[in-house]
Amino acid sequence: MLEPGDWEGQWVGAAFSGGPRTSSPVPYLRKEFTLKKELVRARLYATAIGLYECHLNGFRIGDALLTPGWTDYSRRIQYQVYDVI
Repeated sequence: MLEPGDWEGQWVGAAFSGGPRTSSPVPYLRKEFTLKKELVRARLYATAIGLYECHLNGFRIGDALLTPGWTDYSRRIQYQVYDVI
């Protein structure tokens, strides 16, 4: 995953509500998909502009809290990679 062409994906998100001095409910985001081939290995590349917690088939992915940690979003967005199979 070193070249821009190696990446293929889409943001899963929700519309932002509220403002800089308001609290808003945390959106619950869910994406269903169907595999067309038998699965040999799988990795989840995850990030958020904020904090997240991932679940796959009802099980929590990873053991870190407050992921991805502090980030200067104007410069970069950190991501985490999880082997899920």
